[in-house]
Amino acid sequence: MLNRKISKATLGVLFLGLLTACGGTGSTDGGVAVTDDAGIGAQFVSDGGSGGTLRIEAPARLGVGDREEFRVIATDPSGAPLSFIRIFCESELGIAILEPSSGGVAFESTGSAGVMSGVLGGLTAGSYLLECRGPQGFNLLARTSILITGDVPEGFDGFPGAAGGNLGGGLLVEPPFEDSVSAQITFTTPSGDTRNGPIDINFIADCNGDGTADDPEPYIFNNYNIAVVNGRDDRLFIESVTFSVDDGQGVVSSTQLGGLVINPNASTVVVGSFTEFVFGTAIKTYAGTTFSLIPGTYNVTFTLRGTTGSGESFSLRQNASITIAAVNNC
Repeated sequence: MLNRKISKATLGVLFLGLLTACGGTGSTDGGVAVTDDAGIGAQFVSDGGSGGTLRIEAPARLGVGDREEFRVIATDPSGAPLSFIRIFCESELGIAILEPSSGGVAFESTGSAGVMSGVLGGLTAGSYLLECRGPQGFNLLARTSILITGDVPEGFDGFPGAAGGNLGGGLLVEPPFEDSVSAQITFTTPSGDTRNGPIDINFIADCNGDGTADDPEPYIFNNYNIAVVNGRDDRLFIESVTFSVDDGQGVVSSTQLGGLVINPNASTVVVGSFTEFVFGTAIKTYAGTTFSLIPGTYNVTFTLRGTTGSGESFSLRQNASITIAAVNNC
């Protein structure tokens, strides 16, 4: 169907050092093997006083259903790689550890460069911890937080056989967007805000019929009012509102730009023009277009677009029914 009108109105790089240790050399990039006399400096003690380090290199964000590589780097007090030590990793529920995974447990030895690599999967939306440890006595521990974002892909059933999820619940950032944000539409008419109008398109200039124009009926341009309830623990930035109407002769579409902010766990009403007058006349057109209103009952689709406080784009769609008719408001 013909789209009749679209208009707009204002409304780290990871750095790994190569160090010489006790007559031999080691490399965390896998390029140089560690010789037999590449020691670990001072002997490790139970309180970890030797100063060895463990570091996790992982993505800060991961989409639900996506997979990304991660690395764990172990070094001794002098910065030389800790080769062939066993690393164990665990996560909060929401992060799946796909590799390494043996019977649902994630452990693997570092290579000659002191690096263990693996693959993570995003299971459910939220902010979760990934934790990795060295062998007992080394007192090596590293943690990082990963934000899992997005909706569950169609047909996604998790990562069977993956490790992880045993550190606890984690912090769910938000439920699915459509479950936490809602909208209701009304239209402003001379009698007040109503769910479906009617919108008057026939101006009566003389209500008492005495031949004078001193008693016209109330006749106004009509606003839409979108009552938005934000049930998220995050702000919403409304950047545009688009409405479209199929009046039987084509789709009339109008976009109005804005900059409204809705606070977390709060509600507000987004107001915009739905109709306007042709200059100097009583003829009504859809706001921002040149198309006149035609009598009838139609479905109007409103689409709110914007971003959340965490930077994610969203699109919220809500339908409303509207009746357009000649109404006597005398």
